[in-house]
Order: sequence, then structure tokens, then C-alpha cells
Amino acid sequence: MLRCGLSAAETAHRRDSPVGKQAFRNLRHDGPSAGVRVQYGQGFAGTGGVVPVIGDVGPFRPGSSGVLRLRGGRGGADGLLILGGTMLDLPTAVGGSLYASLDLLLPITLSGPVGSAGRGSYDLNWTLPPGIEGYALFHQFAIADPGAAFGVAATGGLSVTFGG
Repeated sequence: MLRCGLSAAETAHRRDSPVGKQAFRNLRHDGPSAGVRVQYGQGFAGTGGVVPVIGDVGPFRPGSSGVLRLRGGRGGADGLLILGGTMLDLPTAVGGSLYASLDLLLPITLSGPVGSAGRGSYDLNWTLPPGIEGYALFHQFAIADPGAAFGVAATGGLSVTFGG
């Protein structure tokens, strides 16, 4: 199924666009069946005042593959990927907040030139198993960073609800 046309906000944004005022979207998976990702909270700055950012590329349906991403960390730094089944917003003793329950902690090392501000990144490729539809998973990265106020930089949180 395709939808033709733009919402009022999209029309206002494209009013002066030389391309035109029509857009086509593939709605094969729309609404809850598509899965949803939402960034929330604020990250905590590291070296050079750069705040790392978390993101995820889907689709978020069983059998689909994608990539969980971290950008803007300190190059070559070690850190943790925090995965949880519960969304949190708990201030920490080292600054920033914890946005995901500590159900699974995975050690990571960022790529990029060692010690460089904002040039570290990390990608985790994934494939979703059958039976995951309707569940939500909460993510956050914490990065060892001597340039951060308390030695740890962190992303905000990322919530992913899996569609079917």
C-alpha cells in the first residue's frame, strides 16, 4: 500500500521546494506492526564537550536485520552497552542518568583515532528472532572518557518496541 500526499507539517516545510509537494511512502508495515524506536533523555558529554549519540537502524520486525549505533564517543575508548527490559531515568553519582535497567552489560571498544574527541563509533549488527513482536528493549552506552566530568561519557536512552 502506498500513501500519496503530505501532512500539513510536511506541506509547510516543502512549500518553497523546487521538487514538488507530493511524497509516496511504502506502508507495507505501518503503525504497531512496523516496530518503533525512540531516543529519550540526555547524554553526558565527554572529551571536547562532545555528547555521544545512540541510534538504531531497522526495520524492527522478527527476521529483520539492522544495526545499533554509537557515534560521537572518544576514539578507541572502552565502554559498555547497557541492555535492559525496563526504561529508567535515574541520576548517577558520576553525572548524567541511567536510562536502561542493567539486565545485560556488553563490553565494547570504540573505533576511531585513539583519544580523539567525538570520532569514536561502534556498530552492533543484529537479527531479530521469531516471537519478539510486542516486546520492548532499552539501550544506553557508557564510555570510559578521562575528558568527561567524572571519567564517564554516556548516550541518552533508546527504546525499541518490536513489531510483527
